[in-house]
Amino acid sequence: MIVPGKIIKDSQTEFFFGTKYNVFDQNSQHHKFLKQAHSNKVVLLTDPLQETSTLEVDAIVTKLNNINLCIKTADCVPILIHDIDNDIIAGIHAGWRGACSGIIQNTIKLIESIGGNTATMYVFIGPCIRQNSYEVNDEVFNALKNVEKNSNNFFKKYKIDKFLFDLPGYCKYVLCDLGINQDNITDSFLDTFSYPNLFYSYRYCQKNDIALNATQRQISMIKLIKV
Repeated sequence: MIVPGKIIKDSQTEFFFGTKYNVFDQNSQHHKFLKQAHSNKVVLLTDPLQETSTLEVDAIVTKLNNINLCIKTADCVPILIHDIDNDIIAGIHAGWRGACSGIIQNTIKLIESIGGNTATMYVFIGPCIRQNSYEVNDEVFNALKNVEKNSNNFFKKYKIDKFLFDLPGYCKYVLCDLGINQDNITDSFLDTFSYPNLFYSYRYCQKNDIALNATQRQISMIKLIKV
């Protein structure tokens, strides 16, 4: 499934969510993938020939034209950002570990360091696991509690030692807390777990004893087109 869209001002971005990784053309030099590691590390792409697929980072930022920033997910939150006044784009892979350790904050900080402004940032959140499908244990609950005073707002008690975690909700909260206007955040509201025929879902495969394959990811991509 593809969920396309674009924003047009002095520049234009093209983005889409949901293209399956194993049928995507991964070899083009214009496609920039990352060796995602559930970290809080971000890379700034300044050279269109720079190799990024071996970098253990979980977000990428650029001002370059016609470069596809590609984020792989299979339940984690894909976040695409466009600063429309300053011609900057970014792609973030936000799993719970990265979200709790500051991947979103570090990405926004890097964007601001090269002239970006949260007041002119637009954000797109793609298909990911949603709260009613995302059962987590005390490890996740405590990890967020240690860094966020309002952490209880993102959990529902599910069982004695289990919670339902609103990971995309937390991501949106962080983005707003950093100064991005809530009205500038567009959420697909698509649940990867609930639509296994449309999206890859690690949790769905795990729960249904389906063999996990390293290529079972979908792609979220954003490209800046200066006009």
